[in-house]
Amino acid sequence: MGSEIPKATPFRDSKGNTIKHKLLWGKVANLKETLPKVHVVHILGHQRVGIHVAGNTLADEAAKSAVAVATVAAVTRSSSKPDTEISATIKATADGTPFPKGFPSKYSYCMGSMLNAVVKIPGVGVREMPNKVERPQLIPAAHEGAASAHAGVAATISILQARYWWPGLYKETKQYVLCCDICQQIKVSTARRPQQTPLLISNKPLQCVYLEHCGPLSQDSAYKYILVAVDSCSRFVWVWPQRSADARTVIKDLRIFVDTFAVAAFHSDQGPAFASKAFRDTMPSLGVQLQFLPPFHPEGNSVVERLNRDLKQSLTARVIGTGRSWLDHLYGVQRALNNLPRRSLGGRTSYECLFGTQMYVPDLDGPGVEMAETSFDINDRVTVLQDLQQFREDNSSASAACTGIKDDPVTPTGWIPRIGDLVREKVAVKKEFGPSYRVPVPVLGISGTRTVILPPLHGAKGNRFVSIDNVKLQHVADSAQQTKRDTQ
Repeated sequence: MGSEIPKATPFRDSKGNTIKHKLLWGKVANLKETLPKVHVVHILGHQRVGIHVAGNTLADEAAKSAVAVATVAAVTRSSSKPDTEISATIKATADGTPFPKGFPSKYSYCMGSMLNAVVKIPGVGVREMPNKVERPQLIPAAHEGAASAHAGVAATISILQARYWWPGLYKETKQYVLCCDICQQIKVSTARRPQQTPLLISNKPLQCVYLEHCGPLSQDSAYKYILVAVDSCSRFVWVWPQRSADARTVIKDLRIFVDTFAVAAFHSDQGPAFASKAFRDTMPSLGVQLQFLPPFHPEGNSVVERLNRDLKQSLTARVIGTGRSWLDHLYGVQRALNNLPRRSLGGRTSYECLFGTQMYVPDLDGPGVEMAETSFDINDRVTVLQDLQQFREDNSSASAACTGIKDDPVTPTGWIPRIGDLVREKVAVKKEFGPSYRVPVPVLGISGTRTVILPPLHGAKGNRFVSIDNVKLQHVADSAQQTKRDTQ
């Protein structure tokens, strides 16, 4: 029973067969459990090791041990020095002199063990006051230790206050937790954002035009998409059938539109055609400003989104009624939508708000209408626009009074994005056990009250328009705090 497994390399089992696969080492374990007196002798390595390699290995192990011993010795030496702050506090308690800054006089201080003081807090109890060398070590232990696992600010402070007290505990702990890189990658920001504000509606026609693609539609024709443009002031609609929703087709259709109507700005989402470099370069060269929505916020383009629904419903109704293709009814539906009275326009039609007169409808007005009855007066158009502006102002004030929205939508605990701030963008598709936010990047610009302009992602081109709902402010340690932490 005192026999041993052969010491030769490679190892052999009880039958003398060579153990080639690592799974066969289970036989050795079973043999050890069955026969405890059998000894397994393991030979280090299957290759011969030179004396120089073995010497280097021993030297590395000795160096690591020396570094560990030196580190412990340095901490011990620094901890053995008397803390001037604690000494001054104890002396002030004994002499009755003023206490150092940050030490309440209603607390009782006395010397404890390990060169630390003991503080008696009225109504709380006795707490230990560590010296300045131990404090930076206690905060990471309370925040990242096994009993906390990256707890929040309040929880980390509670863990420390249950055992310790020192002046500045709350401030130092809060600064450390807020600047924790791991917490900023995985935790959601609780800072309040500005409230959502309604879309800014211009009081002059063609100051801002909303753009959107409708489609893809049915394959009964060569055209699959509809480019929709809606005037912010009058809600007038323009449509263009398109074979593909690429930048080249969009630029071709909008170039004539811009030259004809002198549009001031386009407001659109970040679709491939609108976010392309060609579109971004061409429109500003024609004198048109570009305004982009942040991703996943279609409510920012609600005017044209609602009109797309009406457009599809009207096209469907005419296709079912006639059996012809939707392309045959597209411009007829456009004309009908511009002649519909709208509640947002005070009961007026889009045609009337844009041109100042009623649209000529052959089915209602008849073919023999006289020119005098349809004559155009510029004063009528000005009057319509003035009435529309007054209607919107009254409606806006009444809506604000009902909802209780205040003039200042930002709460004291919120934050307003500023150019140069470091922010972290939320990851669109989060991996399991992966970070929830990207690395911090600076804010390059501000678009409106709830959209920031960020640098492009790695490998991409062009800046990105991101909602502040998808970013959070990056907390950076103060320069003095960071210098103090680096020196300790």
